[in-house]
Amino acid sequence: NMPGSELWDVADVCKWLLSLGINPDISAKFDEEEVNGEALLVLTEEELVSLGLRKLGPRKVLFMRIQELKEDKPTPQQLSKGLKAIDVSKWLSDQGVGADVVSKFEDEEVGAEALLVLSETELETLGMIKLGRRKVLFRRIQELKASISAEESNNTNSETQPRTDHSAEQGKPQPVQISDPPGRSKEQNETGPQAVPAASN
Repeated sequence: NMPGSELWDVADVCKWLLSLGINPDISAKFDEEEVNGEALLVLTEEELVSLGLRKLGPRKVLFMRIQELKEDKPTPQQLSKGLKAIDVSKWLSDQGVGADVVSKFEDEEVGAEALLVLSETELETLGMIKLGRRKVLFRRIQELKASISAEESNNTNSETQPRTDHSAEQGKPQPVQISDPPGRSKEQNETGPQAVPAASN
């Protein structure tokens, strides 16, 4: 289904938008503007604004999903644990960001996923006016991003390790099972010869 996104008609695009949890009013706007799959793949972020995605957070996430379609990457069904754990407002406050800026992030519905892909210019539009503070926050977002991706790769490694352990454990009983049948046949061999002399006597 994914690789054919370029061939989607307008109805397919609307269906896809709704599956991402996009507001039906916005998907209706895509319908009205006759955005098919081919058009969807070349939309700019500015054009997403004109299609009704005025809030920065949802717009960033949708733009990211469109890029994933382009690259034939599957859309993640749910946020990773690392992203889920982030309370953006609390994280910003912990970084010393003022309440007025935090509320601007909230107004623009910037969730964890959108936070990680914000540009410095977007941080400025979100109220980080001072260059120094903006640079520091941008750097900390990059650090957060790196720590989440490191955590995810550790998780996938730790998920694969137990599997190899299990297969090793499964491997251990097998030699025992293999040696069992010869043991039984030995017993049969032993009882066999004993039975023969008994019969001849």
